[in-house]
Amino acid sequence: MQLGAPVMEIYGATETGQLATRRPTANVEWETFGGISLSQRDGATFATGGHLQLEQALNDTVELIDASHFRLIDRNANMINVVGKRSSLAFLNHVISNLPGLRDATFCMPPGHEDKEVSRLAAFVVAPELSPADILLALRPHLDPVFLPRPIVFVDALPRDGNGKISAAAMDTLIAQHISPTS
Repeated sequence: MQLGAPVMEIYGATETGQLATRRPTANVEWETFGGISLSQRDGATFATGGHLQLEQALNDTVELIDASHFRLIDRNANMINVVGKRSSLAFLNHVISNLPGLRDATFCMPPGHEDKEVSRLAAFVVAPELSPADILLALRPHLDPVFLPRPIVFVDALPRDGNGKISAAAMDTLIAQHISPTS
C-alpha cells in the first residue's frame, strides 16, 4: 500500500476477456462485472451476459456462491483424476513441499499406458536424508491413499526456472530419464 491504493485482481481469460474482480486483502470471493452471470452444469462453469456474445465455459474449477460471486478453486488443467477421485497438483505439491526433511519436491502424472487400468502419481524429491518409506509415512495423514506417489524418485535438484517453475519440457525429460513406461 505504498501508493495508498487498494490492490485489485482481475479474473478472466483470452476467450472471455475480463469477468470479475476482487480485493485479495479484503475478500477471497470474486464478483463478476455487471451483467455477467455464472451458472454450472455437468461439472463445468459457464459465463453469460455483459460483453460476452455467447455463453463461455470457464477453464477453472470454481465454487459458485451465487450467479455473480465465486471462489476460484484451481485451474482445470491442474486437476487430476485417479480412480474417480479428484485433487489438484497445486494442493499435492503444497503438501509434499511442506514435509520436514524435503528440500524440494513435485508430483507428476506420468503418461498412461494402454495396458494399465490405473495411472499412478509419481513424485520427484530432493531429500537426501529421507527414504521413500519416510515420505509415504509423512504423506498418509494428509492424502487419500490413491494420491500417494509411486514411484518416489530422488534427484539432486529439480530443474526450476527463474520463477521457481518446472517447464513441461523439463518435466517430460525427468519422466523419460527416471520413470519406466512399465512402472
